[in-house]
Amino acid sequence: MVHLAYLATSQRTQVEDWWTAGTAWLLVIQGLDDEAAPPANGHALREQLGERVCLVDIPRAGHFLVLEQPNAVIEAVNNFIHRGPTEQKQPGG
Repeated sequence: MVHLAYLATSQRTQVEDWWTAGTAWLLVIQGLDDEAAPPANGHALREQLGERVCLVDIPRAGHFLVLEQPNAVIEAVNNFIHRGPTEQKQPGG
């Protein structure tokens, strides 16, 4: 039921209405092996919005990166929260 509701909602909402998230700072954590949400999407968003997007690429992770690389995800979120969006480093770096 949840999946059907998601599909119905996503089909009625234009990408342009949510893609840039208003004016908020964005943290994009993406698995470099993600086939469902290709890493090129995050890089395109970063190109479009500049430094407002903190982009963290996680190697050896696909769409379930929270399960595949949990420590890297925790580190990325922690960095974003404590260092601010413009002072990021890649997890493990």
